[in-house]
Amino acid sequence: RVREIAGYGATGTVPQASMEALAEEVNGLIGELIQVANSSFGGRYIFGGTHTTMPPFKIKAQENDKIVEVQFINPDFVASNPDIAQMLDNTYNLEFEVEAGVTMDISSGKQTFHIDHEGNVSPGAIFNTLIQLRIDLENGDKEKTNQKLSIIDRHIDNILSERAVIGAKSKRMELAFNRFETYKVEIKDLLSKLEDVDYAEAMIRFKSQETVYQAALAASAKIIQPTLMDYLK
Repeated sequence: RVREIAGYGATGTVPQASMEALAEEVNGLIGELIQVANSSFGGRYIFGGTHTTMPPFKIKAQENDKIVEVQFINPDFVASNPDIAQMLDNTYNLEFEVEAGVTMDISSGKQTFHIDHEGNVSPGAIFNTLIQLRIDLENGDKEKTNQKLSIIDRHIDNILSERAVIGAKSKRMELAFNRFETYKVEIKDLLSKLEDVDYAEAMIRFKSQETVYQAALAASAKIIQPTLMDYLK
């Protein structure tokens, strides 16, 4: 729907009143998108990453009931960008001996990279694209609205790509589940063959062995007759 609105707003025949109406619709779609981004299943938020107990997105700022900023909530990233010299109480000089009589100082070097996680949605994120589209529509800027079409297309392509990845993973999970279900049936059957008792067969064997035992006792009693010494004892 956002793609249709942007395409309609980019035409040169749309009056300003219609542009403002389109902007209002985009603002409503932003709110709906936030609700979708905060979808939950079983009490856990789907898009919360490793933290699924709290909504990952929230409206950070509004002006006249218009969403102007969306924030991504992730409690993992709480550090700022401190200078290492500020974090250490003392400074140290490290020296390594290269060969006898030759030493080289190891300098602190330059900063290679840093991580900045303030929690704000990145400029290229879909929320910021929609917010900027709404502003362009409000201002009646058809040229910038037209430029948003290619950006929206990239967002759509990214979503379709991720859906394909999730679909493939879901299919693999389904195949794995079916395979484990098959293994479970086979293992239960094997355990049944190894551990279960055929009561009818067991009773027949028991009676047969009992009969043999009784016959053996009777035979031994006839063979071993008591003697006079047995009575004298």
